[in-house]
Amino acid sequence: MDKFLKWIEENKEWLFSGLGITLIGLFIAFSKRIKKFLKNSFHRILTYFKAKKILKQQKQPNYDDSLFISEMPYDGISVPINKIFKKSWTIKNNGNIVWKGRILRCVEFAGDCFYPVNNEIKVPTTLPGEIITLSVEYHVKQLGNYRSKWKMYDKENNEIYPNKKIGLMLHVIAVEK
Repeated sequence: MDKFLKWIEENKEWLFSGLGITLIGLFIAFSKRIKKFLKNSFHRILTYFKAKKILKQQKQPNYDDSLFISEMPYDGISVPINKIFKKSWTIKNNGNIVWKGRILRCVEFAGDCFYPVNNEIKVPTTLPGEIITLSVEYHVKQLGNYRSKWKMYDKENNEIYPNKKIGLMLHVIAVEK
């Protein structure tokens, strides 16, 4: 299998060219066995290249990355005015360094009509691969359609992921009770 993967890597330009794909398509059309073999092989090949890319990134010194997992409640929900509601995000430390001394800071909200109770959330010490949930409460004072944006900072007040434009978001629609 290693020789096959090496051959694939050396010939990937031809394999994924129009001619290579055409010839592979002809083989698929003529044989169910070949079709099953190629399907499994392509799956293995794609998995191999994805894993290789991830390992290359993770071998970098101080590779820092986060991964959004889920949120509750989901964006776009309706919330009654004059009530406090709670928003939670679940994220993963997807890099190879420990998150220590970090905060999540609200960098955008709608002012006096929609705002977080606290505009900073302490991020607990988080090991690589660990999944955490961060929560904040919000005041909703007026009817409207509101958004809020959060970014992660280190203890020296440096933004951690400046290339990630969004960060964590919140979108709610304030309605009458």
